[in-house]
Amino acid sequence: MDVTTEISYPGASLRDVVAMVFDRASRAQGCRAVMVADSLGHVRRLAVEPNADILAAKNGSKGGIIVLRDINGDGRAETVATVCEGAGGSGIALGPDAVYFAQTDK
Repeated sequence: MDVTTEISYPGASLRDVVAMVFDRASRAQGCRAVMVADSLGHVRRLAVEPNADILAAKNGSKGGIIVLRDINGDGRAETVATVCEGAGGSGIALGPDAVYFAQTDK
């Protein structure tokens, strides 16, 4: 089952939002939450590739797209690579043969 949920908690700290997501996932049958990576900066949106790579859209002056890859299957990203640097963005989406990134300065 492919389920996408957008979670928004205006005014909440990132730590509080992460705690709420983990709590929600732990109560849902058949779901679990893991901390894949941390210290990535101002990440606004995520997209997951068919091969399970996670694309993170960063906002702010050091924005762009980061790719997270779990190589050994432990749920943590062993590879963290910036594939696009520049102005920050607030959106990311996957197309059949492209990644779309909405820069905030365009």
